Amino acid sequence: MFKNYFKIALRNFEKHKAISIINVFGLSIGLTFSILVYLFINDELSYDKFHKNADNIYRLTTNIHKPDGSVDWKMDTVVIPHGPAMKDYFQEVKNYSRVYPLEFTLKYKNSIENVKVTLVDKAFFEMFSFPLITGNASSVLSELNSIVLSESYARKCFGSKNPVGETLTLTLGKISNDFFVTGVAKDTPVNSTISFNALIKFENLNIFGQKDRLSQWRGWYSSMQTFIEVENENSFDTIIQRYKEFANQYYSPANPQKKMSFGLQNLKNIHLDPDLKGSADLTNIYILVGIVSMVLFIAIINFMTLSVSSASNRSLEIGIRKVLGAEEKQLTRQFLGEFCFLTGMAMFFGIILSSFFLPSFNQLVGKSLSLKSLISFYNFSFLLLLTIIVGIGTGSYPALVISGFNPVEILKGKLKLKGKNIFTQSLITIQFSFSIFLIIATFILGSQINYMVNKDPGFNKEGVVVINIQERSKRIYSQIRERLKLQSSIISISGASTSFARGSNYTNIEYDGEKYFTNTIRVDFDYFKTLEMEIKEGRDFSRKFSTDRLKIIVNETLVKKFGIENPVGKSIVYKVPLEIIGVVKDTHQRDLKGEIVPAIYLLGSDLHFRYILSRISNQDISSTLELIRSTWKEVQPDKPFIFSFLDEDYKGEYQNERKWNAITKYSSLFAVLIACFGVFGLTLINVNRKVKEIGIRKVHGATVTKIVALLSKESLKWVLIANLIAGPTAWYAMNKWLENIAYRISISPLFFIVSAILIFLCVQMTVCLVTIKAATANPVDSLRYE
Repeated sequence: MFKNYFKIALRNFEKHKAISIINVFGLSIGLTFSILVYLFINDELSYDKFHKNADNIYRLTTNIHKPDGSVDWKMDTVVIPHGPAMKDYFQEVKNYSRVYPLEFTLKYKNSIENVKVTLVDKAFFEMFSFPLITGNASSVLSELNSIVLSESYARKCFGSKNPVGETLTLTLGKISNDFFVTGVAKDTPVNSTISFNALIKFENLNIFGQKDRLSQWRGWYSSMQTFIEVENENSFDTIIQRYKEFANQYYSPANPQKKMSFGLQNLKNIHLDPDLKGSADLTNIYILVGIVSMVLFIAIINFMTLSVSSASNRSLEIGIRKVLGAEEKQLTRQFLGEFCFLTGMAMFFGIILSSFFLPSFNQLVGKSLSLKSLISFYNFSFLLLLTIIVGIGTGSYPALVISGFNPVEILKGKLKLKGKNIFTQSLITIQFSFSIFLIIATFILGSQINYMVNKDPGFNKEGVVVINIQERSKRIYSQIRERLKLQSSIISISGASTSFARGSNYTNIEYDGEKYFTNTIRVDFDYFKTLEMEIKEGRDFSRKFSTDRLKIIVNETLVKKFGIENPVGKSIVYKVPLEIIGVVKDTHQRDLKGEIVPAIYLLGSDLHFRYILSRISNQDISSTLELIRSTWKEVQPDKPFIFSFLDEDYKGEYQNERKWNAITKYSSLFAVLIACFGVFGLTLINVNRKVKEIGIRKVHGATVTKIVALLSKESLKWVLIANLIAGPTAWYAMNKWLENIAYRISISPLFFIVSAILIFLCVQMTVCLVTIKAATANPVDSLRYE
């Protein structure tokens, strides 16, 4: 029986190739999206689960509380001595390891480069399941000058040579030390929260001039990620119960003014923790699931409507089978089987399409996903289950409709499938609604990104080269500045403790008895000139006034928020009273998603500056860069030259928004494509039913335009209703999204008008492909149709 059903399915596919191909292709696109998003979500949920002891490993967290006791913010770090103290205090703590990546300059023979070296404790390889290629987990970090390299980094430095025993020189600031390679670890998996190129023992902070931090219980300068391994699952509850006692004993003497509490975060929960900054955003997963659900639902609707609409092509087969004794249950099973067969074909092509689109998808989401991960019992079972669910979901309604045909009406030739089916029309309307929603979202996302990138940030970001000094060095900064400012291609040069889009330094200041949290930036002379920032009141720092070291310049937001009238001449307390000599125009230090914060600018010494900001001429930029590079090598031959353009740094702040704009753009494109395929199929079926009617109308003088308009009317009506549904929904959803952005566009009616016109044109062109051919056909052939 099943063999016969399979044969009938193949014959039906061959007989009605156009509709079958549209069905399979549309569904395969929806399944392609499903497979890609499944790979993404599966990867996100797999983070850190490869560690053998993952259930018993926890990261220590810190909660800072408001005066009312509620949590103000949560940090993924604790102070350096916290971990060792817990090992001594709790017998349930088996091991601990701090994980602190620092940027060192690494020198091997004639090679010099900057590399992130991670400081960890001796128990690191015993706690975490990072396999060692060479070396023993319990002893590979026993010696203070031991260094463990990742497999790829060892290959980069030493090629195919065995690196164990080789010497590398690490430099931090002005201090250098030799390290001996004692082991090589396999590269960290892509789904690992912790990643490293090189590891050294944590106590090396002593060597590199940071000994005081090892016992510092006060100040967040000495905080970092710390992990503990507990004895068993019950240990968690025991530690939580006594954690407050521990905190009171160790923290209260050092931080009596701080209102803090501490927590344990299981290793497997770190990646997707919504409460901690730096974790992956769960919203991204929800967005992807929502988009793929829309696209797959559009494909399923296509399948259902086309199957029902083309059912009359098989009415004679159904009538004869019913007369010969076939029951509705048998026919329903047969058609469900056929639909599952078509879904299986769609899944097959979906996997092929996934391999084609996977590189682009990886680029969009910033991952290295591979279809090889599907080759497992669990994943294969998922794909099989998805095929069955989609097959039954798409085929259940058409199967019930088709198997319910009246055999008497079929054999008398009176069976009619009316075009007024409310359920079918509702599905088509929903299909177009989703497509229009995605188009509107794409327009709004793109416009918001363009607005953020192109809005005046309050300074001129074009033509500014940012040089990372990599250490606070008076010699390096002053020598490079003095040499470069003599060059004609250097328009202006200055220095700063932080650069735009590269973090901020928030400190407490006091004005009129009130304390405020502000962004504090130490700058050199000519800073505002180099960035072309406008001084709104007062004056700039000047070399003519030696007392300017005790003066400050503030931004407009600080003046407004502090309520300072006539600010020039007023004083603000930052350690000592500092007089305001100028007010600078507000600037966006980072992206436009957050509000501008109060900021103060102080004259710093050469030791304060981490960045050199140089405005260069737009004539022969490559030669100017080479000049800056050669100057760097003369002054600092022991460290690599690291630079960037300020405008590129600024654009980089919107990578996440660009990514989601691209995803919605491609999604809306495929959604519209699938919807148009459905319109194409439905129109093809409708035209085939009206061949004689078209012929008669032509004989009576109907023009091609009138016939096309007649056949297009039904589809365009669905699109009109869909616009009325999708418009308000998209406005509400995108308005909610924009609420989280401080500086945003207003949602213009133009977005909805353009989206409506675009979908109308797509549908009209699709309909015309079918109807023009039918409308221009010879009416004689049409009237001989039967």
